[in-house]
Amino acid sequence: MRFGYTVFCLVALGLTFGLERILRTGILRDRRFWIAMAIVGFFQLVVDGWLTCRPVVTYDERQFSGVRLGCPDVTGSGRGACRWRTCCSGSR
Repeated sequence: MRFGYTVFCLVALGLTFGLERILRTGILRDRRFWIAMAIVGFFQLVVDGWLTCRPVVTYDERQFSGVRLGCPDVTGSGRGACRWRTCCSGSR
């Protein structure tokens, strides 16, 4: 499937926001969550950038959208944000 990871990322984002609407945790309105997301996102981009620019990790380019922030693909960052948000909502 072409753009398999990108499709998965978009589905994960939809499920994440849908889960927030169902559970009504209010985490997406919490300023502390967005500060923590900024910190995690920064380090995720640094590590992903180092791994993909070196290239320690390589990906099948047909599976991604091709949209990049430096070296890392945006799709990987989106999936990471969904996982992190879902984990945080479980702690509320």
